[in-house]
Amino acid sequence: MQTEARSLPLKDFGFLVLTLFVIQLGCAASYGIAADLFLDTDAYSWLNRAVLFNQNGEWFNAKLPWVNPPDGHLQHWTRPFDMLLYSGALVLSPFVGFERGLSLWGQWLSPILQVISLFSLVWAFSPMARKEDTDMLPVLALVFLAQISIISTFAIGRADHQSLLCLLYIIALGLTIRMLTEPVVRNRALLTGLVSGLAVWVSMESILSVLIIQVSLGVFWMFGDTKQVRNLVYYTGALALVAAVSLLLQNGIEDYLLPLGDQISVVYVVLFVLMFLFWLGVSQLIPNASAGNAWFFRLTLASLGAAGIAVGVVALFPEMIDGPLGTVDETYRKVRLERISEIQPLINWTKLAEGEWGLASSRFLAHLGIAIPAIAVMLYHLSRGVSSAGATREARFWAPLAIATLLFVPLTFYQIRWVYYASIVMIPAYAWFVVILMNYVQRRFRGAIGSGLKMIVLVGLAIGPLLGSLQVLDEFYAKPMKTRPTDGTANSIASLVDIAALLDDPVGLGKQPKNLLAFVDFGPELVYRTKHNVYSIPNHRPQTGFTDTLKIFGATDDDSAKEVAKRRNVELILIMPNSGEVNLYRSGDTTGVFYERLVAGDTPYWLTEVSLPQKLADSFRLYEVNNNVWH
Repeated sequence: MQTEARSLPLKDFGFLVLTLFVIQLGCAASYGIAADLFLDTDAYSWLNRAVLFNQNGEWFNAKLPWVNPPDGHLQHWTRPFDMLLYSGALVLSPFVGFERGLSLWGQWLSPILQVISLFSLVWAFSPMARKEDTDMLPVLALVFLAQISIISTFAIGRADHQSLLCLLYIIALGLTIRMLTEPVVRNRALLTGLVSGLAVWVSMESILSVLIIQVSLGVFWMFGDTKQVRNLVYYTGALALVAAVSLLLQNGIEDYLLPLGDQISVVYVVLFVLMFLFWLGVSQLIPNASAGNAWFFRLTLASLGAAGIAVGVVALFPEMIDGPLGTVDETYRKVRLERISEIQPLINWTKLAEGEWGLASSRFLAHLGIAIPAIAVMLYHLSRGVSSAGATREARFWAPLAIATLLFVPLTFYQIRWVYYASIVMIPAYAWFVVILMNYVQRRFRGAIGSGLKMIVLVGLAIGPLLGSLQVLDEFYAKPMKTRPTDGTANSIASLVDIAALLDDPVGLGKQPKNLLAFVDFGPELVYRTKHNVYSIPNHRPQTGFTDTLKIFGATDDDSAKEVAKRRNVELILIMPNSGEVNLYRSGDTTGVFYERLVAGDTPYWLTEVSLPQKLADSFRLYEVNNNVWH
């Protein structure tokens, strides 16, 4: 690997950006992602946060007043993505109004971030491409665009902070590679700390990226590259400072010391300060740690430092023993959280145990089929680049990618949500594999035949996996359709958009805000499209409204349902009989719960069924609490 790397011509970038939008627009058109329709519940929740800030302008008050009435609900999300959504909508508001601007910006924000990520990816991994490697960077970019996890992360209509996290992750990787392959530059290490600190502010899951960077630099320090201590001091110092400032911007002074595991908090500020103090101490107080052949001493020192930092954080914040999510309502965990698709394992272990190897491995091959050649390529480069004389520039490039692979690939077997992190770090190795095969067939078969076979290899290996993974894409894009009937009544389909229009009719049910009891997954979109309050939304933080919704719909007698509904001042009830939501309300073999009785037409005296147009009636049932029944 030579020092001088290639850059990608502007015309190639133009072609790649066009390809990006063709893929994203093709997916959106194929699956009916129309104007003001978003891909999942989280997107609507993010939009609701931007709407709230536009209404109240209160930076430190992100509690959604429309959720879990009368208390409201405070999510664990943070301000950076809120402001990204809000600022774009604000720019568009003079032309189309804030609400329409938010809808347009929300739909296109993730693809725009993908364009920036594409440029960042080519920059980040350009050290792998020599001047004569004309195919390497274009293939790298094409492989990136063809990954299922990348397409879904940056999908049109997915207004979610995952796209921003992906961008920051790529930038941090690029900076880390340069810290390892180039002379120490203080500003580069400081910039890496700034990017990592911002990523942790966006989401605490970025703590894993921080771990990867420290391990990558620390491994080379351990084996004699003493200058990496300086990089680590600068990096962790900037990280701690940015985290401290971010916490002040997120919580203000009043809640600065509030220990939280699921968002930026004093816990992470203390963690980063301890990391900084450790590396500062190593650089200043323990000169023997820099001895050229004292790798075992340095390994022991690093292990003791890591253990000491972990013990210190737990001693100061014992609640962290419960995990980063903190307090999670056990009912929500069992009934909803454990069923969320993104926290399911990449491989279906049940199918695997039953001997259904094809079904069990299909998602793995679709998402991480590139892992098989990619890991082999990484091992090849690392074996070539490490010797008794030290590590070459080649090894320094591939080491952080290999370390990230060791972390994220196993994590995908636990939860599929980590798959795009794993994909990104394996894309360079897979692109190298594709280019090697392309060059081989062109050398083996000269002239037009060689060029044709080279193109077949490119399409087959770089883009072919996408064509073979359409079923997985279908599962992802089917998310917004889950609010439609599943009984095949294609001629009379209604979505939440249709029922929300009726609920928000200013001369009907939308005259004034009401408390609406509905399926938890319907909550964010109903809040976005109507002026009504809902009792719960998908979020791991405790919501009494979620538990009470289960108590009402899961009640075995009408009096029990009525008692909870009265206590919560329920005014409207919405159900969708064919959506499968009833499975949340049954307990064991229990049947005939309140929800099922409503579906069967057994309406209690305290409710009146609202007459719906035929299209809506085929999909939904809507009930209004009789006047004065609670008084």
